[in-house]
Amino acid sequence: MNFLTKLLYLTFLLLLSTGISANSNRMLAVVNDNFVIFDHDLEKEIVFQKVVNPQGLKSESLDKDLKLLILNQMIINHLVLEDSVKFKVQVNVSDINSAIEFIEKENKKPSGFLVSEAKRLGLSQNEFYAMMRASLTVDKMKQIMSFSRSKVSNYEAEAELKRVLNLNGRVEMLLYEISISFKNISKEDAESKINSIYLQLQKGENFQTLAKNFSDDISSITGGEIGWVPEIFLPSEILININQLRPNQHSKPFILGNSYKIILLKDVRPLLYIDINNPEHLEQLTNYAKQKILNDKAQVALEDYLEEIKQRASITIYNENL
Repeated sequence: MNFLTKLLYLTFLLLLSTGISANSNRMLAVVNDNFVIFDHDLEKEIVFQKVVNPQGLKSESLDKDLKLLILNQMIINHLVLEDSVKFKVQVNVSDINSAIEFIEKENKKPSGFLVSEAKRLGLSQNEFYAMMRASLTVDKMKQIMSFSRSKVSNYEAEAELKRVLNLNGRVEMLLYEISISFKNISKEDAESKINSIYLQLQKGENFQTLAKNFSDDISSITGGEIGWVPEIFLPSEILININQLRPNQHSKPFILGNSYKIILLKDVRPLLYIDINNPEHLEQLTNYAKQKILNDKAQVALEDYLEEIKQRASITIYNENL
């Protein structure tokens, strides 16, 4: 523990001695020796997630593993926010109001529901708007850092298009995913994280909420949505784990590449007939092929970026205080 961290900790102890309860002000993490996360910050983050995800995080109390996942995500988000200042990423009030309106419509809630729900759960309007701004900034920064680093060559697009042209008579599936990579952490830690998430799903927690909060795939930005994918595009490891699922059912955790995955099969539909002589069809297919490759590359770029900022940072987590 360096001098500044010791000073922060001594200050924390001094606050305790002056009457602040240890139960509500335990130090959970120190980032870059200048950003401290206390347990009341974690509690506010959990409240915020319950507000913006009305269908998720239903449990009144969360287990230690899930709290640790949320804490780690708070740390990553802080590091991304620090970087967003350098890149001059901005989110204005109009963006926040649009996001609030979208969430309320998606969840069939009346206008003003999120703000009133935040107040009911202990967040002031200013706190709620500040957290919304931070969340939207993180999402925007992740998109910038992933897609700006990803390019698709004509050769790659043509190769993918040839695969697309073999789709007649097949079905496509609307899929969502939760992904925990063990590229930069131990396989055991990743397995522990995915099992903790799976346990929450078994308790009835919302899949998209957990994907948004804990998945380290770029799809987490949209609640884990992969989109409509032709079955022929799916790796055999995914097909084996979802072929017995019905719409709105999810798989058990399994390994794909260097990640643990849980897949939600949201819906299934037949593919439209592909007329390769129709220029409009061919253009749509070409764009689809390019976007698929771009998304794959963006995911790798995002993983690399998040690992870069973690490697640059000094992070201390006090697991015993969770």
